[in-house]
Amino acid sequence: MSKKGVSKLDLVTTNIRSENLKGKPNLIFSDRFCTLIGMDLLPHSLFANIGFSFKDYPSSIRLQISESKAVLLRPYHAFDDEQNLGDIILQDWLKVLKKIKILTIEGGLIDKKNILLNLPINTLVFDHLPKENGHVVLKTVLSMKLKYLVYKEMDVSDITYLRKQLPKTAILQKEEYEQMVNQGLIPFE
Repeated sequence: MSKKGVSKLDLVTTNIRSENLKGKPNLIFSDRFCTLIGMDLLPHSLFANIGFSFKDYPSSIRLQISESKAVLLRPYHAFDDEQNLGDIILQDWLKVLKKIKILTIEGGLIDKKNILLNLPINTLVFDHLPKENGHVVLKTVLSMKLKYLVYKEMDVSDITYLRKQLPKTAILQKEEYEQMVNQGLIPFE
């Protein structure tokens, strides 16, 4: 951990400082496809990449993963690779996350099976809508009960439309959201 409370994992994945989390962070499990971080020895944040397959892990690890409250999905294999971001197609294993509150997706977001509708998330963070079928994701987002919708890039017309349709949802740019979390203005739990 650095002097300011930012670990290498935080810097590479989300820029959110662990000092703003309630509890003491600890590493529960890590391999080349995922890292599971706990708070006070309880599962909290799952960082997974495109090679992650829930069924490939022993039941004890799957149980801990299913307790994750925050999930970050990346479209490439290594957390320290500097590759072009592609699209993330949401997988069925996300449905086992009954405690998830925050879902962060790097790259484009594709939800062919409306998996988002089955998740109890209140914060959805994504880089951009996919070029094809972006309207499908918008329709899904309108059906969700989100506190925060966070984007890196989105058309102004889509932002305006979402703000009109979701007056109780804070719609923020990713940089602004991360700053507010780092300042403790938005809880990351």
